[in-house]
Amino acid sequence: MTVEINKKTSKKDKEKLLRNAAKKQMLFNAKKFLGKLEWKGDPLTLQQGWRNE
Repeated sequence: MTVEINKKTSKKDKEKLLRNAAKKQMLFNAKKFLGKLEWKGDPLTLQQGWRNE
């Protein structure tokens, strides 16, 4: 996200714009899916297959 701040922007407005920009950056919560995938097989053989080793 791009926030445009010029010389005439007050300090309060700058802080407000930056706070709003920081809130909107998190689009995907990966922690929700932590440990949910179940792989069939040995992890080492899967990695070797994906890397074509």
